[in-house]
Amino acid sequence: MELSQAHHKSLLVDSPLPPSLSCLSLHSPSVGQTCMLTHSNIIPLIPLQKAGLEANLRDTEARYCAQLAQIQALITSVEEQLSELRSDMERQNQEYRMLMDIKSRLEHEIATYRQLLEGQDSQYVTICKSCDDLIRLIT
Repeated sequence: MELSQAHHKSLLVDSPLPPSLSCLSLHSPSVGQTCMLTHSNIIPLIPLQKAGLEANLRDTEARYCAQLAQIQALITSVEEQLSELRSDMERQNQEYRMLMDIKSRLEHEIATYRQLLEGQDSQYVTICKSCDDLIRLIT
């Protein structure tokens, strides 16, 4: 008989009855008895059901709080990595601008040297033509 009552209580705790039901008939094939549950029989079981639901709620809240803490730690880690990446990108951008400035100055310097060399070449050509003219005059 105790087994049947425990079985019926577990049924009530696991599956609450809607308030519209005033009577429920349960049959336990293993015991061979039918138990009639009425509104007065169910009311004492409500605190047990409430306690079970509250325990389930506390367990669920604890699990979700742990998961939330893990997710927050992950977000913090990703934010730190993102900050490092931004810092690296800014440093690389500054280095790039500095190198481009150096390149520009070197290109300008090379162009100046080319102009000087081309100017010397034209002067050399002029001197050589003058030398040729002098040699012709002498001979």
